[in-house]
Amino acid sequence: MDTTPPSRHERRRLQTRKLLIQTTLQLVLEKGYEAVSIQDITDRADLGRGTFYIHFKDKEEVVWTAFRDLFQEFEQATHKQLDRQMPQRDALSSAKALSSGAADIASLAVNNGYLL
Repeated sequence: MDTTPPSRHERRRLQTRKLLIQTTLQLVLEKGYEAVSIQDITDRADLGRGTFYIHFKDKEEVVWTAFRDLFQEFEQATHKQLDRQMPQRDALSSAKALSSGAADIASLAVNNGYLL
């Protein structure tokens, strides 16, 4: 596992990506998914449209990236918690099952019009 700290460029890239995700989610919560444009996102984040497209192909990718990141964080937190209570093999299996189930639920919700 690489323990080299990220370069200044990499830290800035990650910070910009995080800002775009947070801004998109804020706007979607305020205005609704359909009403949010790429221009809205970049204006609120005070970034250029080109910067948006360096990181994402469209707003749908931003939202799905946010879901994926959330599920990964959930999986990691669950794994840490379960690791203290059961053998590692069982904890990892349980965390993966929870994460997979959450992703399936989100997909079902979106496909049926409950989200976005």
